[in-house]
Amino acid sequence: MLFRLSALLLVFVAPPLLAQETDEPVKEEQATDDGSINYAEYYESLKKKYDELVKESSKTGNDAYEWVRADFKNMFSWEYKIVSTKTTDEEKLQKQLEGLGAERWELVQVVPSEGGYKFFFKRPPKSYLKSLPLKDMMRIFSFGGSGGGE
Repeated sequence: MLFRLSALLLVFVAPPLLAQETDEPVKEEQATDDGSINYAEYYESLKKKYDELVKESSKTGNDAYEWVRADFKNMFSWEYKIVSTKTTDEEKLQKQLEGLGAERWELVQVVPSEGGYKFFFKRPPKSYLKSLPLKDMMRIFSFGGSGGGE
């Protein structure tokens, strides 16, 4: 699974990192007295830049892994919200409920409380993985088999 995720990250994360300007100009101290380039020092400076990019891409990979892990948990959980109101104005209450509905909150229960009502809402948290077709998700994750026919 980690290999497939790494490969996916290389396809989507590496190109922007590599597209950054890597043509480091030759510095004066890298040139010899006769004006030619000291390739050993130039090579070392490029190697240092390459190592920095590799280190940064591994950090990005870890960040992506944590994001996928958190998003996977969102696929099977709920968010809850409790709203108390003392209003008896139906129009005002309807506008408030429509506003919550526009935010994807689903009313699951209404309970009378002191001088008003308590409204209980739930909604699934946003999950980008949930919107992927199953065959595409199986390409990313290996489920004990060939990983979706690859």
